[in-house]
Amino acid sequence: MRLDHSACNGVGGRQTDSELRPSETRRCRPPVGDLYLRMSGTSMATPHVTGAATVLKQQHPQWTPQRLKAVLMASAKHNAGPDPNAQGAGGEVRVSFSVEREVESYDLTLVHTGRDGAAATLFNTLVQGLDADWLEGVSTDSTTTLRLPKGRYTIDSAIIEDGAATQLVQPVVDLTAGPSTVRLDARLGRPVRITVPDRTAIPVSAELSTREHVFGGTTNLGGFFTASFDGLFSARIGPDSSGPGPVTTVVGGRWARPGPGGSIVDSAETYVLYWFHEGHMDSGFQRTVTKSDLAAVTLDVGSTAAGVESWTDAAASTASGDENLIGYGVPLHAPFTRATATDATGGAVEQTVIRAYRIA
Repeated sequence: MRLDHSACNGVGGRQTDSELRPSETRRCRPPVGDLYLRMSGTSMATPHVTGAATVLKQQHPQWTPQRLKAVLMASAKHNAGPDPNAQGAGGEVRVSFSVEREVESYDLTLVHTGRDGAAATLFNTLVQGLDADWLEGVSTDSTTTLRLPKGRYTIDSAIIEDGAATQLVQPVVDLTAGPSTVRLDARLGRPVRITVPDRTAIPVSAELSTREHVFGGTTNLGGFFTASFDGLFSARIGPDSSGPGPVTTVVGGRWARPGPGGSIVDSAETYVLYWFHEGHMDSGFQRTVTKSDLAAVTLDVGSTAAGVESWTDAAASTASGDENLIGYGVPLHAPFTRATATDATGGAVEQTVIRAYRIA
């Protein structure tokens, strides 16, 4: 649409008095193309100066109105043409700015629910990028919406309640075609239970964890590391990967046969058991282990002096490099010979290393 410049009596002219109210005068300046007019007066200056003041206030929210005015006036460029009655005490105010265009992004809404069906109050959730370097944590509002760049993500959530802890993992969330909602409901969690051959053995350490292989070859760790599997639950959210995915589940721990007084010090028999489910997230895990499932390792440790305190440690790993995180030592007094039973058929276990350390 072209502007009509006929209201001006020539370039730089003045409208006729009959076209203006008695109190109104208006000057027209040379037109700028077909879409703009040059005009003067406070009606044009006010929005520009207001915008400049807003930009300064955003950068310096603690500044008073008086300081904002002083900075604008001091930084204004003096125009040598008009007199102060025409241009004011300052002159021309110019503000540099840029507009950052959002990359293609979509909303990801996370809804956290406890095992009682109510909104979860204590939780920690990590959203990690599979296609880009992105890591964001959520631990406050039970329903939270994140604005994320287009791509694929993995979600790892831990919901903590009285007597229960649930790990919920969605290996892949596809955020490439539109918004998505992920419901992290602890009621989906299934129990984790492992029974060893010696029913008198007691748990010493327990690990329910995941390894998330995300963008850039980074491996992040999530899950629970505690004294037993009592009250631990896990669940996969969403469909499982059709092939090996970015998440590996690790379940395992150590058990020891207590002595007559109930102590595990100098335990006669210990169990070191770990299972790795590479590329998948498990919904619960239950296993009853028999002696035929295990390989017996006899550990013979000597010492130059009797009664030296020591402890043993064990580490299991896979061919791809995933390994258990904790190896809780069972205190033993050297010299000693002890039997340790390790898992020989636990999925992807590549090797189990047992070490003995001298403490004093």
